[in-house]
Amino acid sequence: MLNDIVRMMRFLDIETYVIPHWNMELPEEAMGENFRPDKVFRLFKNGTMSYTGSGSVPKISRPDISIVGMKVPDRYLERSYRFMKDDCAKKIVQSTKNIKMDNAASLIVKFNKLSFIDINALLGTK
Repeated sequence: MLNDIVRMMRFLDIETYVIPHWNMELPEEAMGENFRPDKVFRLFKNGTMSYTGSGSVPKISRPDISIVGMKVPDRYLERSYRFMKDDCAKKIVQSTKNIKMDNAASLIVKFNKLSFIDINALLGTK
């Protein structure tokens, strides 16, 4: 799964990805004295994750805690995979909407090694 995520990050031309973390159990590093109400989990291409948080001191909006190099829990990888796959699908549709070539989307998927993205579902075809 991590290899697929790295391929998607290359396709999207991003170095890091902010993981949507709502309604998820927090990793150990973000609990206890490290807990902050405003938190950001960022996934890196090398397979690690960072956690930055703020909000423990009123009126200070900058992060007051930062932990890098964390092991990414599977549930965070799965959430990243799902959302990033949607982002890739949107980019493919956007890239091919004005192209007259029938198989442009499938060529983009093939050459970027994104075969796990279902082209038929993207384009609404069988």
